[in-house]
Amino acid sequence: MSASVFTDLRKILGDETSDWKPLETAEKHWAFHDLLYSRAARPRSAAILQTLNGHLVRYMLPLWTSVNIGVDWRSHHLRLVELVEAGAYKNASEELKADLLQTKSRVLENLAIDPVH
Repeated sequence: MSASVFTDLRKILGDETSDWKPLETAEKHWAFHDLLYSRAARPRSAAILQTLNGHLVRYMLPLWTSVNIGVDWRSHHLRLVELVEAGAYKNASEELKADLLQTKSRVLENLAIDPVH
């Protein structure tokens, strides 16, 4: 990834002074990942991921909002950008895995599933 991509990622992340607005956060989060996916030059895969993201946000945003998933997304993603930019790929990978496991646990703990009647 070029220096301009890292600059663009930081622009998407913005700064910590803005208030957390769930839908705006979801849109910025997708823009961040869309930029990353575009670097892979896999347009069909990127289109599939965009569709999945749209469905995921539609159904999961209320849950994410209720348990504050996303409030700290900016600092976490900025940390990953910094690690990758510094060439610390293993550290970035480990941090990403830990974050995904924590997020998964928070979602599953708070996900209400209606039993089939």
